[in-house]
This record gives sequence, structure tokens and C-alpha cells, in this order.
Amino acid sequence: MHRICSWGVFTVACAVLLAAAAPASAQVIETLIVEIKTGNKRFAGTDDPVHLLLGGKDFNLDNPSKDDFERNNTDVFTLPVSDPDYSVDLIRAIGRITISKTGDSFWGGGWLFGTITVRINDPASEPIYQNGSINKWLDGDHREWHSELGEEGWNLPEPPPFPPCSTDVVILLKKSAAKPGAEDTDQAGVDSDCDGISDDVDGTFDPDQPDDDGDGLPNRYETQHGMDPNSPDSDSDGWLDNRNVRDLLLLTKVECIDEAGSVEVGSDEIYVNVEDVRFPLSPTLDNYWELDDRTQVEPFVVIDSRTVPSTNTTPQYKTRVWLRESDITFMEKPFDDTFATLTIEWTRNDSKDVDLPHADRHYRLSFRSVTTTFMDPSGSSGQGDNDGDMIADSLEFLISSQSFDLLGADPVPGYDGLATPLRRNLFIEIDATDSDANIPFDARQQVASQFYYHDTSMHLDNGHLTGGEILPFDETVLFDEVDNFRDINQRPERFSYFKYSLFVPDMGGGNGRASRPGKLLMVSRSTMIGSFSSIVFMHELGHTLSLCHPIGTTEPPSPSPACPTPDDWHGTCDDCCFRFITVNGNTTHLPMECCEHYCGVDGGDITAMGSDVGIPELVIGGVIGIMVGLAIIALFIPGIGWAAGTALLVAAALLGAFGGFFFSDAYLRVVDYHVNEWAVVLLNSF
Repeated sequence: MHRICSWGVFTVACAVLLAAAAPASAQVIETLIVEIKTGNKRFAGTDDPVHLLLGGKDFNLDNPSKDDFERNNTDVFTLPVSDPDYSVDLIRAIGRITISKTGDSFWGGGWLFGTITVRINDPASEPIYQNGSINKWLDGDHREWHSELGEEGWNLPEPPPFPPCSTDVVILLKKSAAKPGAEDTDQAGVDSDCDGISDDVDGTFDPDQPDDDGDGLPNRYETQHGMDPNSPDSDSDGWLDNRNVRDLLLLTKVECIDEAGSVEVGSDEIYVNVEDVRFPLSPTLDNYWELDDRTQVEPFVVIDSRTVPSTNTTPQYKTRVWLRESDITFMEKPFDDTFATLTIEWTRNDSKDVDLPHADRHYRLSFRSVTTTFMDPSGSSGQGDNDGDMIADSLEFLISSQSFDLLGADPVPGYDGLATPLRRNLFIEIDATDSDANIPFDARQQVASQFYYHDTSMHLDNGHLTGGEILPFDETVLFDEVDNFRDINQRPERFSYFKYSLFVPDMGGGNGRASRPGKLLMVSRSTMIGSFSSIVFMHELGHTLSLCHPIGTTEPPSPSPACPTPDDWHGTCDDCCFRFITVNGNTTHLPMECCEHYCGVDGGDITAMGSDVGIPELVIGGVIGIMVGLAIIALFIPGIGWAAGTALLVAAALLGAFGGFFFSDAYLRVVDYHVNEWAVVLLNSF
């Protein structure tokens, strides 16, 4: 007989699944529990970063409160997974586990990787991978270990019978919690062949049940789960009741044949940007691989995901990739080098090697695609919004299939499958009124990477999806005009799911404005210190997602570590909330009590939602510096001479301006939200 959920491993996931009485096609992972032992030899330990790569994801193994990877020690890492796409099915499809020491410390030295055990959801469950005899030094040019599915140590549970039928949820949950080896005497409620007869009294296993609508789901199964046995799409949202298709592109290898520069000291700090997202991914947005001549890394990380109708049997995809080297960042402006720009054209079950020779460097990138399936997440519950991104599942189907009714234009070749009902999507069109004022590449990279890290796929259309125009308008643009720009320059079909961002040279004062919450935002490049486009873009985007400026210490107590503001509390609004009301073609801005502040966030927190970029502090600091310089000249060194006096005044002004900047809000702002703000963004709809 078939067991639907093996003991411990899937108890939580199955409970969620069965409590909702909804079908599923993947064993969802909420937590990875990873146990690693360091070898017992001299210098076996390391302080270098160590990563686990499993199921197309990169996990940093670090317990902040302890010194991990010491000689002969065993470390346990509990890794929460919030990505609904992440499942046992995905791990099986990719079929590789990797442990990587991603860099060498200043003093060098390796790490003796001894053993590893990986469990999912429950620390008492059977391991999905266990190897007690690795004992491999990760050092120098050999800092990775990996194992392929099928080799010794793997123990991935078999997928449950498809579809996973049952007639008694309580009995089924009881069975899922049974310990391994327990006598399987109670089969009541399990219906492995979906014939409506539970296994305990079913004398035959007969999966060939009537399927009137031809969707692969037996009539009895659809009836059990509230579906329509006469329609392959019971809720008419475009996604079939049965298996829909996800195609995933993996970056499998980055190989350095010759690093940049014949006299360069050290390694190239290599990373790849894929559709604006930086890999290897990290919360600090600055991760990279250190590569020397004749070295390589094999990340096996998912870098692009497309969800298409199952009728699309021969999809042709395009993915834009940049090979870059990480360099210094000054005043929030990165100086990273772009080694190569390429577009990968791929299809299902595909492999690609791209050779990138250059006069002083030579790299090779390898890619592979895999396919997984999923059942319609809304099932029989109507046309819902399963992932909570304010894009209905039915609308996501039209986006994914590039329906002409939605696009109002011909499809963009290679960009099917951009929307999915399984994962939040955020679509933003970016126009500019001057090419010099357009959003910088690094600003796109930083913001898109931050949202991707928080399990949201951001699609920034600055030209490749038919948006992203440079508009013939070089005067000051006021925020009140941005809706007119959208009406003229963005296709009306996009209004329902695209936000609209306008970058301008000057907006008559200020760094940016946004409708809060809403779909319109504007960024002015004229008031930037250094290059704050990424911070200001993140800030204004936050307003459209309902976030407001921190307000000091007037917010209510925090009832939990990550909580939205209680419904019965209302903070004051510093002119940050209004709505658009259009009557007979005339638009009026009306104030609203829609601006909410969130508990546990105050003016001293480091967040993109700070209120300014510190220009007044900078100017005031410079003026104070000049006054101090004049006082020094007058009181202590009279007769210094005009040249030396001018130099002293300039130095004093710069020092004062730097001090003003240091103590301004700009110093406290990053391309990130406070953890409680993220909780609100991810709990609320887009």
C-alpha cells in the first residue's frame, strides 16, 4: 500500500494541505535542518563563509551567536524557507547537493569537511541526505564538494500517489505521524488508486478510473475535492486542474580559464546578474565567487523560472545575463566592471555552454534547464489570488501566455511564463524624460535582488518588454504630472498589474514622490548625493506598498517580533497619503488615513523608508565648517595668506559637510526595509 506522508518529514506540510482539503503536487519544505561535523585534525576548522546549495537555492550556513566549523565540532543550522516554490520535487529535479567554502580568509587555510545530514521540516525525521564519511579538505582551488542524486547518501521520499486521494483526513493525518517501522494496521481513509474505495477494503489497485474531462484526474477525485469532473479547468482561471508546467534555468558552472589582467593581485570577484538579480544571492547584495586561473564553481542555482500553460509544449525562452566583477562602492555608487553581456536562448531539457574569451580574461558559463509541475493552487475555490500579490490567478495566466487581449500587442519572443500563481510577482515599467536621468543598472540590480531575496520576482521593464521609453521632455516634471505621462505612454492593458515609475532630471524639489499605497512613483536624479537612485527607488516603491516614514517613538508597543500596526491605532500622516479620484476626466488628490506606521520601526532604524537623503544636513555642515575655518584663521593663525586660508576653508567645509552627511538620515538608509516593514509588505497585497 502507498503511504501518503512519511513519518515526521511531511507532517506540517501535509497538515496544511489536508486541512484545506486541497490537492497538491509537491511536498513543500518549510525548514531545512542541516547538521555538519568538522574533521578532527590540526587546522581543520575555518572562519570562512560556508554555503549549502540544494534544490537551486543558496543557503549561508552561519549561527550568529556561536563560532561555527571548529575542529571536531558538530554544528546544526535551522534554515527557514519561505519560498512556496521550494519542494522535494524541486530537489529531485535538480538532483545535486553542494557544500562550498566561498572564500579564503586573510591568513588562508582550508576546512576539513567531515560529515553532513540534511532533514526537512522536523529535526526527528528521516534524513533526505546523510553522509558520515566525507572527510574532504576544502581549500585553495578546490573549495567545493558535491553529490549527485543516486549516489550513496540520498534518501528522498518517493512522491505520493498522484493525485493524493483520501476519504478520511483525520485517519490520513494519523498515518502521516506514525513512526517508521510501526505496524501499518489502519489503512482506513487512504485511497491510493482514487476509485473511492479506501485501501483497507479495496481488493484491487485500479488507477484506470473514468476521467470524463480528460485532465488526468479521475472523476471521483475531482468530486472529492470539489472540482468539476466535466471541465479540465474547474475554476476557469486558465490553469488546468491537473499538472501545469514550470521550466527552470540553472547556472551550473562558472569556469575561470584566465582571470582579468596579467599583473592583477588576488582573484576576480565574479558574479552574474540575471534579469536584474545578482547571483550568488545574499541579504547584503554584495556576494561573489573568488576565481583564479583554472578554477571553477558549480552553483546549480535557479536563475530564471517560467510558468507556462501545459499546452505550450515547445517553449522558447530568452534570459538576459551579465558577467560582472565586484569592485568598490563609494557614496552608494558601485564601480563594478561588466565583463560580458549575453542573452541565453533555451528551451525545455536544454543545456548551454557559453564561452567568453577576451584579450586579458577568459570565462565559460554553463546552464541547464529542468522541468517541474504543479496543480492549480486555487483548485475549486474560484478565481483567487493564491500568492497574494494582487494579481489574480486568472490574470497571471494571461500574462504568462502573453494574451493579445491583455498585451494589446504582439507577444515579446522569449518572454512567456513571467507570471506564476505560486510566487509573488511585481511588475514595474520605468520611463525617463532624459537618458542621463534614467535608472542606473546598479539601482535595478540592488532593488530587484532585495525583492528576490524576499521571495518576490520583480520584473523591471525599461525597454525589453516594450516599455521603458526615453520621453522627449527635458523640463522640470512635477509629480502631479506623472499620471498624465502614464496615461500617454503606458498601454492601458498594463494598468491592472504594472506600477509606473518615471525618472526625471528634476521634479522641482525633493528626491521622489509616490502614491501611497498605489501604482505611481517618481525619482529625481538632480538631488542625489553620490548615487542614491537605488535607495530612493526602494523608498518610493515602499510607499506604493503602503510603507511610510518611521515616526520616532510614538508607535504602539510591539506585540511580536514582526507585526503590522494594530488595526485600532492610527499614526499621524506627514502628507504622505492621498488617493486619485477622477471625475469627468479631472483628477483630484484627496487625503486619506491610509498611511500606516508599523510597530517596532522608529526614526533610528536602518531602513530605506527614512525621510530624506540628508541634503540640509550636508549644506548646514558645510556652512558650519566654513564658519569654524574663519574662526581658526581669525583667532589662531592671522596672516596665513590667501592661498593657505582658502585651502583651510575648503578643508573645513568638506569636513563639515562630511559630518553633516554622517549625522543625516542618509547615513542610516540602505536598499532594504526593516524586518517588520517586510512583514507588512509580504502579508499585505501589492
